[in-house]
Amino acid sequence: MTKEFEKLYWRTNKTWYGFDSTINDFYLTDDAPDKAKKSFDLWQEQRRKNALQDDLIVGLTMATHHH
Repeated sequence: MTKEFEKLYWRTNKTWYGFDSTINDFYLTDDAPDKAKKSFDLWQEQRRKNALQDDLIVGLTMATHHH
């Protein structure tokens, strides 16, 4: 099993997750097993890391291109 699959395992069963349009994000249902919860946590952790990297890149770009 690849790391990518492990991160998205929670999306392999539609009864395990939903999408909340008020917060524009996914959530897990009470039906999600522990393995799905772990995979959801991995996915969220990766998203946070990616968001931090994006923020860092934007910050560095702005710092080097200010007038």
